[in-house]
Amino acid sequence: MKVMKRFAGIVLALVMVLCLTAPALAANVTINTPESEDENYTPTYTAYKIFDAEPLDETSKTVDDEVISSFENVAYSIDKESPFLAKIEAFTTTIKVTEDGTETEKTVPVFTVYSKNNTHNVVALAEGVTTFDAAALATELKTVIDDTANADKLASFTTSFTGASAELTNGYFLITSSLGDKMIVDTFGKENMTINTKNQFPTLTKTIASIGEAAVNGDNGTATYGDTVTFDIAVYIPATAVGSVTIHDVMDNDLSFNEGSLNGATPATTTETAPDGFTHRDFTIDVTDSNKNTTVHVSYTATLNTTANPGDAITNTAHLTYNNYETPKSETKVYTYSFNLVKTNSKNEILSGAEFELYDAATEGTKIDVVKESEGVYRVAAAGETAEVIKAGNVTIKGLAEGTYYLEETKAPEGYNRLNTRQPVEVNANSTSTTPLNTTTDATTGIITYNPDDSIPATEIENLTGAELPSTGGIGTTIFYIAGGVLAVGAGILLVTKKRVGAKED
Repeated sequence: MKVMKRFAGIVLALVMVLCLTAPALAANVTINTPESEDENYTPTYTAYKIFDAEPLDETSKTVDDEVISSFENVAYSIDKESPFLAKIEAFTTTIKVTEDGTETEKTVPVFTVYSKNNTHNVVALAEGVTTFDAAALATELKTVIDDTANADKLASFTTSFTGASAELTNGYFLITSSLGDKMIVDTFGKENMTINTKNQFPTLTKTIASIGEAAVNGDNGTATYGDTVTFDIAVYIPATAVGSVTIHDVMDNDLSFNEGSLNGATPATTTETAPDGFTHRDFTIDVTDSNKNTTVHVSYTATLNTTANPGDAITNTAHLTYNNYETPKSETKVYTYSFNLVKTNSKNEILSGAEFELYDAATEGTKIDVVKESEGVYRVAAAGETAEVIKAGNVTIKGLAEGTYYLEETKAPEGYNRLNTRQPVEVNANSTSTTPLNTTTDATTGIITYNPDDSIPATEIENLTGAELPSTGGIGTTIFYIAGGVLAVGAGILLVTKKRVGAKED
């Protein structure tokens, strides 16, 4: 006797409970769709009829002189014109059999197909088969759908619906979605069905991998004008994905994309200098068997422009679309900073005539070239620009990454001593201010006095007047010390000589 048993092992943990009472003629199937950032996001689902299901008045039925036992008083059959028929007949599984007292594995057909009438064949699980891999069956049947030659033949077996619910007649269905889902569903005896999809969608995370030669690996960092910023876009591609995913990258125009630096994706479109002040670029990743269920890293570099305003976030976002699905935006921020330099005397009067150079170390190190941008404002020089000295005063130096820098005075104001050690400057968000320093000007003398204000950060460097000691680099009174030392030594020698002469006379 051929025993017809319940199908099992369906995709997405769908529990199929057959109704033991009079079945409904159709089921209202609702699919819980994952949320999307796109409020207009509505995936398209397509249900393909595999088997018809009908209740039996008897617990058994004779087909081709053989008794077919029904389960739960349901008979399943497949249309003889179904494009899935060949795949159903060819679908196999491995079972354990005992022959001559030895248990072995054997590959057998999953289904036995019996002739029923002119339109349908009865389908039962083959002898010895109690379950099968529904995910594998869905994959096999999906190849039928993907073959465009079957399009006309599939039409009469197809129900398409936009959104998350549809009325489906009694039977077994393969349901696919525009997101790449594949699920097998038994609707027999169900009035209402809810399917919680477990499909994983592509995800995207954007980070700053490095700035210059310094690793960052985060969503924000600081840079100096002209620094190279390396971005990393991590895209997880689930095993269910098909086709391609598109990365939508939106970059602040204070960053310049470095052509030829893109790795891991194919450039699609670019909209330069869009009306919103950002540059929009699309990259695509083709889904392949080798990158499914893996994270693909897309990277590129950009250069921080001298147009970047110190203290402001220079943003760069990315998100992806996959069919009709859209991920949230992943944002990175780059900052550049500045500091105010004020040159004073002991009375806090602002001095002019001092000149400085900027370095990245207290001794030796690398000089950071700057150029004068406007009156009282210097910025880090771009490639090819001729460096200038910083003439203080009261000036601002901008376009620096967070860190400690050192000012070397190369020329002191007239009448003042030059500093021979470099002066440290801490550059960060707290040193950056667009508010002018608090100063007062004497109407008679024109002398400008700096009035320190804790709310307005500034680096104050003071020069002193008077004779320079050796520690300050000037020769000052050194010659007098040397002369005095020579006289003292001479006097000592004369004294010793006179004592020796006196001793001989005695």
